[in-house]
Amino acid sequence: MAPTNDTAARPSGHQQLLRAIVRWVLIVHAALLVVQPFIAGTMLDGRSAGAQAWHLNIGMALPAIGFLQIVVTLLAWRLARWPQGAFTGSIAVWLLELAQFFIGYLGLPLAIHIPLGLLLIVAGVGMAYYYSYRAVPDAQEPASTPAEARPN
Repeated sequence: MAPTNDTAARPSGHQQLLRAIVRWVLIVHAALLVVQPFIAGTMLDGRSAGAQAWHLNIGMALPAIGFLQIVVTLLAWRLARWPQGAFTGSIAVWLLELAQFFIGYLGLPLAIHIPLGLLLIVAGVGMAYYYSYRAVPDAQEPASTPAEARPN
């Protein structure tokens, strides 16, 4: 068996930086998704005049952060061997965020806005957990061929 070269399997400094950026974007995005219903809840008492402005401002920032997440997960997928699912999941979450923004901005029924918001929270937190807190493989190991697996 040939000795393995650990330095060849380790990601470069640029790859590690890109992975750290992706993790932070995922976490910040998920945190803003989680805070939205709490801010909306403070609007129910009728005394929190600034809560509606905060909810709107964060709601406007979420699609921008979602687009940033698409860009960084694309770069991470292509340059740092990040899983493709982070990129495709980011696109799906971003499209749902755009729909959520327009549903809220146009004042469409809460019967649509609230369940879609809950779906976004689950998707955003799920992606942040799955791709930030779990170990991402550094390199895809090529499968050995049956000829290589047979003893001589």
